[in-house]
Amino acid sequence: MPQHYDIADKLIEAFKSCIEKIHLNPELYESESKAVYGMMADIPDEAVTEEFLAFFMDEIYRYRE
Repeated sequence: MPQHYDIADKLIEAFKSCIEKIHLNPELYESESKAVYGMMADIPDEAVTEEFLAFFMDEIYRYRE
């Protein structure tokens, strides 16, 4: 995401740490919450999903320095 550009190295290290933790403890993955993307597939009205995604993407790419 554009907001993470300045902290990309720290973010990558955090991802690596999380991945290592899950590899060492795979049961943690099953017990934690899942991504929002799967939940969005269950929304019956596609217009709601499209509106949310348009708003979400606008907010993400509104880069402020």
